[in-house]
Amino acid sequence: MAGSSVIGALRVDLGLNSAQFSAGLKDAQGALGKFGTVAARGFTAVAAAATVAAGALALATGRAIKHADALNKASQQAGVAVEALSRLEYAAKFSDISLEQLTGGLQKLSRAMVEAAQNGGSQAASAFAALGVSIRDSAGNLRDTDAVFSDLSGVFSQIEDGAVKTS
Repeated sequence: MAGSSVIGALRVDLGLNSAQFSAGLKDAQGALGKFGTVAARGFTAVAAAATVAAGALALATGRAIKHADALNKASQQAGVAVEALSRLEYAAKFSDISLEQLTGGLQKLSRAMVEAAQNGGSQAASAFAALGVSIRDSAGNLRDTDAVFSDLSGVFSQIEDGAVKTS
């Protein structure tokens, strides 16, 4: 009889442990289901953020392409290399000067340089000489417009504001 009471106790104990195991398993399944729901929301949020980031990148790339095209066209109009025009544009922005205004000024400077080179007695030639800015390099070739512009800006920065600078 003692053996049958032990077996009966084992059956009760195994039944209780099995019930606890089943309850624990159901709890774990419920927690995994909740985790799956949270993970799905997280993945959805990540996918949405990636879509927004891709859209922003596409917009920025489009703007950069348009700006590069505008710089290329402006460089052709002004006769200045794109890289030099880009640097000048960056500096001009600090003075609220647009790319169009900068390009127009560089075109006028280029025309004045050509006029001075063709006619040493012109008003443009006299102005360059008075400012001490050479429009020709050591080989006698016409210098790049951006290099002459840089020299002129250095000279103008040394002149006191007023009538002399304006003239």
